[in-house]
Amino acid sequence: MRSQLRTVALTILCVFGVHEVSHAQKTLPSTSYLKPVCTIHTGTNVNCIAFTPDSSRIISGNWDSLWDDYLDEKYNSEGRFSSWVIKTGKLQTRRKLKVPLLSVAYSPDGKWLATGYAGGLLRISDADTGRTVHQLHLETDGVKTDGIESIVFSPDGLTIACSTFFSGDHSNAGPLYLVNTQTGRLRGENYRGFFSGISSQSVWARNWFTTSVQSQQLVTHDNGISFSKPPQNKPTLHFNIEASNALATQGRWLAFINSQHSLCLWDLISRKQVARIENIMDAEAYLAYPHLQFSADGRYLALGTDGIIQVWRVLA
Repeated sequence: MRSQLRTVALTILCVFGVHEVSHAQKTLPSTSYLKPVCTIHTGTNVNCIAFTPDSSRIISGNWDSLWDDYLDEKYNSEGRFSSWVIKTGKLQTRRKLKVPLLSVAYSPDGKWLATGYAGGLLRISDADTGRTVHQLHLETDGVKTDGIESIVFSPDGLTIACSTFFSGDHSNAGPLYLVNTQTGRLRGENYRGFFSGISSQSVWARNWFTTSVQSQQLVTHDNGISFSKPPQNKPTLHFNIEASNALATQGRWLAFINSQHSLCLWDLISRKQVARIENIMDAEAYLAYPHLQFSADGRYLALGTDGIIQVWRVLA
């Protein structure tokens, strides 16, 4: 479902009440908290990014041609899996793939690497050796999805949530699949774990969500960026800001791209914006599905756009 980016508006809400934040409070020098580290020119569209568990490298999935929802064209290029050194921005490894790599994620303990591909293939590999441990095609009643939009591990690493899509229709989201990391099999209907409440969310929330590992919370951005505590999904925090589906959180930090194409960094402790980089991308890159990712230790923030990965050091 490589659909157009939506924007959302919401109010800051916590267990102690509602907090309104004025625009005057939202503008601080971007250099105060974000120090540029490197700019990586990938040469092709950046479709997904992830930091290695030791924060020394960043991996990316790239391909030359996106699915065209308007023309309903099929994928017409091979994918690429690339690894880049953060400190230098230099390419370490690159290999071609038979199908485009659409999503990638490491488990919270760094043991597993999950990759999702066009055609609905999910692969779970040993993060150290690269050996494939499990793989399966995500399908319902024999119908395969066109691709895995995103991959999110539960904080305990035992379950992988896979958002899928069908192309050719902007609103045609596929099912949400929950996979047992240890067995490589789909979770049953009796599953009552971290993601058990996400199926009750809207189609948009089921396709665009992440987790806050430290606080053991689910983060959705449908009608707002909401933090909630599974499995009851009781809201604990809600923000009143314009945000796209490019969003990441780690520890005390929340980062997102707003509708003015600016990169925003918020401190979840003070509930204030601490950095903003205006016009971080043009309109074309904004519609090409930008991707944000924090390193596991929260020291780095990366933004992948149309042919570029930018990395910043987050200064506490």
